[in-house]
Amino acid sequence: MFDPVKTAMRIPVTQTSERAGQSKEFRRSSELRARFSEVYALYKRGDAETALDELQQILKHAESDDLRLADWLLLPTYLQYMNQTKKAWKVINILLQRRQDWSSQCEIAEKMCKIARSANDRTRLYAAMMWISCCEGVARLEEVDSEFESLGLTEKEYVSLWFSICGEGRPSKPVASADKHLTQHSNKLWIHACSIDFVSLHLRLQNYAHRLGLPFDERLTEALIHYRLSKRDLRFEDVLKIVRRHIVRDKITAWRLWHRFTD
Repeated sequence: MFDPVKTAMRIPVTQTSERAGQSKEFRRSSELRARFSEVYALYKRGDAETALDELQQILKHAESDDLRLADWLLLPTYLQYMNQTKKAWKVINILLQRRQDWSSQCEIAEKMCKIARSANDRTRLYAAMMWISCCEGVARLEEVDSEFESLGLTEKEYVSLWFSICGEGRPSKPVASADKHLTQHSNKLWIHACSIDFVSLHLRLQNYAHRLGLPFDERLTEALIHYRLSKRDLRFEDVLKIVRRHIVRDKITAWRLWHRFTD
C-alpha cells in the first residue's frame, strides 16, 4: 500500500506568478479518463481504501501534464472518508507548500473548507475561508499590476487612479471611461479595493459562513484586513495563527448558541 503523504510529494511545484492547471487546452486521454471513472465508482460504492490505492497508482505513473490539481485533491477526500483526517491534513499541507500559484492556493483552500466542515474543525474552517479571500485578493492585484505598463500610465497617474477608487470610506464604483482598457483596469482596482474594505469584505465572509451554518466574528475580518495590509508575503500559517488567537471561549459560546437556534 502506498503512503499518501509520499504520493502528495510528487505533485509538481508551481510559483506565485504562474496560473497552473488553468489551460483551456487541457485534455485527458480516454484511457486515463476511464481509470479515474473506475476510481470514482469504487469510492461511490464505499470502497475508499481500494479507490485510494488505485488513485495513487495513477498519480504515481501518469504524466504531470495529464493531471489537474483536482486529481491530487482526491487524496485528502478519500483519506477523510476513511477516518484518517490527520493524514488528510498532512497531504493538504504538502499541496499548499508545493502549489504556490494563487489560483492553486485558492482551490486547495476550498477543499480545506469542505474537509474542516466535515471534521467539525472550526479553526481550520475559518482560516481556510480567510485564506480564500487572501488568494483571490493577491491574484487580482497581480492582474492589475500586470496591466500597469500596458496602459502607459506613469507611477503618479497609477497612484492617483488607485486613490480615486480606494480613497477614504468605501470604494466608489468607477465611472465608465472612453478608454476601454482604463475602465477595465479601474474595475479590477475597484473589486480589489472592496476586498480590503471592512463592510464589503465582512459581508462577503459573513455570507460565506452563513451558507455553512456558522457565525463570522467582526474581529476576524478586522484582523484579516490588518494582516493583508501590513504583510508583503502572505502565508496560510499566519492566517491560521490569527484564527487561533481569536477563537477564544466567547467564540465557543457563540458557536453553541448559533446551533441552538438554527438546528
